[in-house]
Amino acid sequence: MPPSETEQLLHEAALRGDVRGQLAALAGTELYIPAPRAEADADPGTVIWRRHVDPAGFVCRPLLTRGMLPAWHPDWVFRGVTLRWVAEFGWSDPQVWLGVNVGTPGQLLLPAAPPDLALWQRAYAENDRASGNRLVALRHGALHGPLAYGLACGVHLAIGNAVPWNEIGTVYREYVDEREQLRDSWGITGHEGWRRQLDFLLDASNSPPEPDFVLRVREQLAAGLGELPSADLWRETAAGHAQDLGADADTVKGIENLVRRVMRYEARFRADGLLPPDGRVRTTVAYDYGRAVNLARWGLSARFCGPADAEAAIVHAGALSKSAHRSWEEFSAGYALGRVLRFDEEEYGPFYEQNVLAHRLLAESEGSPWKHIPWR
Repeated sequence: MPPSETEQLLHEAALRGDVRGQLAALAGTELYIPAPRAEADADPGTVIWRRHVDPAGFVCRPLLTRGMLPAWHPDWVFRGVTLRWVAEFGWSDPQVWLGVNVGTPGQLLLPAAPPDLALWQRAYAENDRASGNRLVALRHGALHGPLAYGLACGVHLAIGNAVPWNEIGTVYREYVDEREQLRDSWGITGHEGWRRQLDFLLDASNSPPEPDFVLRVREQLAAGLGELPSADLWRETAAGHAQDLGADADTVKGIENLVRRVMRYEARFRADGLLPPDGRVRTTVAYDYGRAVNLARWGLSARFCGPADAEAAIVHAGALSKSAHRSWEEFSAGYALGRVLRFDEEEYGPFYEQNVLAHRLLAESEGSPWKHIPWR
């Protein structure tokens, strides 16, 4: 059985003898060219595409779809390209074929004469590419056990990036893009920087401390009162605690405003189904733990760590998440609140909308890890 959606589409089109269907599947996904890591590091802007001479006698330029990538290797990486890039490559020898997933049961050989190249261009123009905000899984990926549990704690970003949530291996994003993203967004350029940022996330110390401070105040008040405190009591108590801890006037005012923001977001969460009618968020550590899972995957993809380090971090993040929350839904709401408090500024824009879509996909889709991985 094909391991992912792309391979399934290719397989079905092959059974029908449908070349256009095969091209549509290729046009809608990223394709990968193997490269020595040293070569990619030395010249990130150049993709070198070597010919492959098959024992059967044909010559091709090989591509792989995501579900057919080989196991992770420290010295081999994969450059992501599109069918349009392939068509524009410059096919000077009509005897050289395009080889997709060569050497596998799903091998596809396509002629590369000028009319074929035009057909590839047309297929790319006419077919949508996989956008973000999709719940995707690999059939041969982790589906049960501690590793799958940890990967499921990182599913929100996997949905946002339209990558398989249950994969840990060769690629997350294209190799050069991955390293550039880690450098520009996280300041990570090697293993030590990756490990430092990962530890911040696993310690729940990457995000600002104020959201969990005010949420803890509410939980402590609720425990003492036997019911939820009023908005005024919560706000005044949080501000008083901050003042007792030596906070200046601006910080105290910020704490009061934060309580108001949390209440408005929680009301919106209830309206949009992220919280039940009487629900509330108890902690936002899910946001750091969920990103820790993805940083582990990114580090592996960028070759800043090995599989053992990445898997250990993912399992650890899953265990921390389990200890801090009581259900997948509660974890998701905590993740969402941590993210929107940091980035959304009550605009209810993309940062908010992505959380709502991910939560609904996870709650409603039959393929959701929430459906087959128990929280406890």
